[in-house]
Amino acid sequence: MSDQTAVDRTTVDEQILAQYRHIKELALLKYNSEEAREDSLIRQSSQMQTAFSFMTAAIFMPLPVLISYSSLPKQFLLISTALIVLCLLTSLVLASFVQWRYTLRDLPAIPAIKAAVLDDPNWEQFIQEYNRIDQLVNALGEIQAHKAQTNEKRVTFLVWSMLCFYLAILALLISFVIGIMYIIIN
Repeated sequence: MSDQTAVDRTTVDEQILAQYRHIKELALLKYNSEEAREDSLIRQSSQMQTAFSFMTAAIFMPLPVLISYSSLPKQFLLISTALIVLCLLTSLVLASFVQWRYTLRDLPAIPAIKAAVLDDPNWEQFIQEYNRIDQLVNALGEIQAHKAQTNEKRVTFLVWSMLCFYLAILALLISFVIGIMYIIIN
């Protein structure tokens, strides 16, 4: 092999290594963003649960006074309260599903990793850094893809939770308007 061929081969290997390092950086960035997304969804779910608490208190604090001293029909108060509470409870349950700790794919146990590298009949390939990077990127890719699917489930639950919460607010506003109109008419 001539010196020029060796230099060309070294240059090609350096280019391949640079590509794989770049792929590794992007893969780690994507994986970390999926981790941050999961944390954000769980945090938003906690905020929905806090909003549920405030809304529940806002409904149930004046309810006994309204039932006792208001001229509104008790059936109207109970039905509207039941509808609002149903929406709120549904929102709470869905927000709780967001926080569920799903079983996720993970890297294999350390002894399995060691065995996969040392017992591989093509172990020589791991001498080259880009092959090691490729193995890491493939493993991260599987984990990230599974985490992304799980996060999409979380998003679905969170969207439905928020929708139910907004329906509860809408039901509260409609009940309030109907109650005011009833008082004005009577």
